[in-house]
Amino acid sequence: MRIYRLLPFLLILFISQTSDAFALKFPPARCKEFKGSIFKPCICPKHVPKTIKYRPSLAVCGGNAAAILSGAYGNSFSVVLRDSQNNDRVPAVGFNGCTKEEADLGLARCSAFKCQKTIRSGGKYICCFGDSGTSRTLSSATRMTIKLRDDPTSGNDPLIRVCLPGFDPDKKLN
Repeated sequence: MRIYRLLPFLLILFISQTSDAFALKFPPARCKEFKGSIFKPCICPKHVPKTIKYRPSLAVCGGNAAAILSGAYGNSFSVVLRDSQNNDRVPAVGFNGCTKEEADLGLARCSAFKCQKTIRSGGKYICCFGDSGTSRTLSSATRMTIKLRDDPTSGNDPLIRVCLPGFDPDKKLN
């Protein structure tokens, strides 16, 4: 009988913890890296919310590129860089000494396009990528994909795709 009294409270608590991802209003995603691209468009840089930033180099990341998410995006699950072919496993082999088999598993440590170090503090999420935005390794990055939350039972996690200015990892965003 007592559990029924708690249900409304538990439901409100659950909704407040998960609704941020659903309450966010995203600008329209209308940019593509090239005409005829089969990949979903990303939000054009001029429309990206100011709480989503990209830096080609950040001191706390040892000079490596970084994504800085705050506000409604500060609790995001993950962020990765992608190239115009939607790859996030760059280079294909050898990064951090990874074998092809390890890289194929999608391990973060095996890709410069994935977070090598994360900092969560004061409502901010900083993702340090595996090299600087001016490096040859990151030169093919054109966009960031932010996974707002992870649902292990679904392949349909809420994502936001953000284009880098000029599709160039050497330029800062916001």
